Parts: sequence; structure tokens; C-alpha cells
Amino acid sequence: MTPARGRIARRADGAVIVRFENPVRAVAPGQAAVFYGFEGEHAGRVFGGGTITGSGKDIG
Repeated sequence: MTPARGRIARRADGAVIVRFENPVRAVAPGQAAVFYGFEGEHAGRVFGGGTITGSGKDIG
């Protein structure tokens, strides 16, 4: 899959919400998400990851 730019934010319950800059196709529960830097000193650095539990209207 081609990397997609976006922002991550942690919810009060510890879950993470990802907001992509552009629409991303075929995101589905059970898939893995990995968060890493794109540019400068953070390029290629892994910041975290997890299992996708929902997308779009599923996450409220």
C-alpha cells in the first residue's frame, strides 16, 4: 500500500483516530496501521501502530 499522509490523535479512552489528508480506499477492521515520519529527521521513524477497529462513520 502507498503511504498516506494524515494526523493522529489519541482519544480519552486510549484509542487513536487517524484523519487522512486525502481519501483512502479499502481501510477495514482487522488490518494493521503503522505510523511513521515522512520528512526531515523523522523520515522513516516508526512512531507506533495498531489494529484498525473501524473506519469512517463506524468511529463517530
